[in-house]
Amino acid sequence: MRSEKVIFARAVILQCFDDRIVLEMDWGKSTRPISEREADRIGIRNWLRNKGYDPYMTADEKAFFELPVGKASFQKNELERMDIRCKSSDIILWGLDLREQNDLSQFSVNDNHKVLNICPEHDFTAEAGKCVLRSVDEFNCRKDVEFLWYWRMNQMDARATKGANHHITDMIEHEFGNQYQDALHHIELYTPKVSTSSSDFVVCNLVVRELYRWQIQLLKTITYWRYQAILWMTDKNMKWDEIEAGFQPA
Repeated sequence: MRSEKVIFARAVILQCFDDRIVLEMDWGKSTRPISEREADRIGIRNWLRNKGYDPYMTADEKAFFELPVGKASFQKNELERMDIRCKSSDIILWGLDLREQNDLSQFSVNDNHKVLNICPEHDFTAEAGKCVLRSVDEFNCRKDVEFLWYWRMNQMDARATKGANHHITDMIEHEFGNQYQDALHHIELYTPKVSTSSSDFVVCNLVVRELYRWQIQLLKTITYWRYQAILWMTDKNMKWDEIEAGFQPA
């Protein structure tokens, strides 16, 4: 298991990474001149450096924080793919006991500035010292839950869950035996009312097999980052930049 300090640093960097992306696209503030956004980028970069977060960044993250706003011609979909990695913050903050156990009820990236106390008076060591890692049993259970979600979103074209006798729980038992029975208790399931239908995972009050294509693609990405994040927290030999390198946009 990694230390609270290393995991906390990852959460802060991801929040700042999200802030940096917003400056590049300037969502909702199209009238702001690049000079103002560039000043904000420099402020974020200097804050991270002065607070001691540089050693915890990947090379790609450092390069992006150093890149002047508007210098690279990013497309909107490129920035959105970069931004979705920040969804892994939910799991990281859960691991630090800074958030309750969360599900996939939201597609958006949460604003964690207040939770992480990102402000001028921020003290990295003091803030990380307030964190307490959850128990090994909780991590193991959550790891199984995140795996099942990742697995489910990559089974959309399988014999999956259309028609009777294709219940998701039966598929999981057929594929993995009884390994994930406990984890299934932490996943909301749709229970069919008629025998001609079948059970499936539920997200945002929708049955997974009934999601639109864009929702499926987005969830494939989200579940990848969530699952990889919890693996990273529990495996000291796993490097964050290897997760970035292994990511294939859906």
